[in-house]
Amino acid sequence: MSTKIYNGLILRDSSIEQALKHLVSIKSQCVDAAEQAAAKVCAREMAYSVDLAANFCVLGEQIQPFRTWKLMEKFDLAKVSVLGKGVRNTEWDFTFDVCLIPSNGNVLAIYYVESDLGYREALLGVGFKDYHFQTSTDRPEDISDDEWNSRQEAWNSALPGRSTPRTVGVTYSVVSWDDYSLVFYNPSLIHAQIPTPEVRKKRVARRLSELEICSSQPKVPLSEIIDRIMERVPVRLPDVLLGEVQIEY
Repeated sequence: MSTKIYNGLILRDSSIEQALKHLVSIKSQCVDAAEQAAAKVCAREMAYSVDLAANFCVLGEQIQPFRTWKLMEKFDLAKVSVLGKGVRNTEWDFTFDVCLIPSNGNVLAIYYVESDLGYREALLGVGFKDYHFQTSTDRPEDISDDEWNSRQEAWNSALPGRSTPRTVGVTYSVVSWDDYSLVFYNPSLIHAQIPTPEVRKKRVARRLSELEICSSQPKVPLSEIIDRIMERVPVRLPDVLLGEVQIEY
C-alpha cells in the first residue's frame, strides 16, 4: 500500500506539549486570516446582489433588500455539509486542523486545510519543517536518499498498517468554524473587503451578457457561446450601475 503524506511536517527535539504551545501561539493570526477571508466572501456576495438588482429584475417580481441572514444561512449549510456529511466546500471552509504524532523525540505533524491562508507559513514560522513523503512518485532532487529513507521510516513507524493520523495522534483545531463565525457581526471588516468598482461592474456585465446570449438558446457549441459572452462583456461594462452595500439583518 502506497504512502502519501503531502502536508507532512516535523518539529524536531520536541514533545507533544511543546508542539501544542506552538499551535496555540499562531491561533490568533490564523483566525484573523480566516475572518478576513470570510468577510471577503460576504462583501463579494452583498455587492453582487445589490449591483445585479440595480441593473436587472424579473418582471412581476418584487425586489427584496439583501439581508445578512441569507449569508449566515449559507455559512451554516456549508458547516453542516462539511462536518456532518464530509462534503467539501471551497467557498466558506477556512478551517485549519493539525494532527501531532510523537516520533522518537520529535513530533510529526499533518495539517488539514481547504484554503491555505498563510497557515503553512505560520507553522514554518514557529519551527516546523517540511517532512512530506510519498511512495507514488520519485524522490525530489533536493532531498537526499538518506533523508528520504528516514522520512519513510518515520512515517511508517508513526502510522503502522492501516492506522490513520487521528487515531494515533492529537488533533488541534487552530481555526474552527466557530472561530470565524462572528464575522457577520463585524460590518467594518466586511465593508473593508468590498471589491473595487471595476471588479463589481465586470461581474455584473458578465452576468447580464450571459442572460442576453443564453436567452436565445443558440444551437452552437458551448465554446462559441462563451466566446460570444466574453465579446459582449466590454460592451455592457460602461452602462453597469452599482448599488449601495448595506449590512442589514
